[in-house]
Amino acid sequence: CKRVSSEDLENTFSEIGPVRKCFIVTAHDGRSRGFGYVLYATREDAQEAATQLDGKDLKGRKISVQFARRKGQRGVSSSNHPLLAMNGWCC
Repeated sequence: CKRVSSEDLENTFSEIGPVRKCFIVTAHDGRSRGFGYVLYATREDAQEAATQLDGKDLKGRKISVQFARRKGQRGVSSSNHPLLAMNGWCC
């Protein structure tokens, strides 16, 4: 599979609605850790993206899309923020 860039995330997720910010989390050596975040202007756009893109293919890998949770939080996010977390691509 191919590497996924922040630009790839923005291009894919901006098809749903305006993306305020997106990034891929990297290790100290600069390699991708295999997950990233997308911040939408509205929770509604984020919800639509989670619904439409969860389980879809991104550069040859199935991605998992869900609302980001605070560190240590379990279960479904109950906050109203429009931040999504994605994982599933290779480095």
